[in-house]
Amino acid sequence: GNDNENLNDEYVVFENAGDEPLDLGGWAISDDADHTYTFPSGFALDPGERVTLHTGSGENTATDLYWGSEQAVWNNAGDTILVETDSGTTVVEGTY
Repeated sequence: GNDNENLNDEYVVFENAGDEPLDLGGWAISDDADHTYTFPSGFALDPGERVTLHTGSGENTATDLYWGSEQAVWNNAGDTILVETDSGTTVVEGTY
């Protein structure tokens, strides 16, 4: 459907599958069109925890973050997600 109609229904879920807490503060998420979101300073996930990054607006919590975009980010027909550390090292790159 048209993701612009409800931007908070367009989202990406991140999970810390490791054994140690993961400090995501300053890490960047981007797509093929260079839309970029940066995790807030000090944001961390404990082992097994998840956070949902919604495209739209809302109040950030430990389990839900909001990009604040006024338009859809992720292409329904396919896109690439790139996750980089605050120093620019690529951690995840995936295409759907």
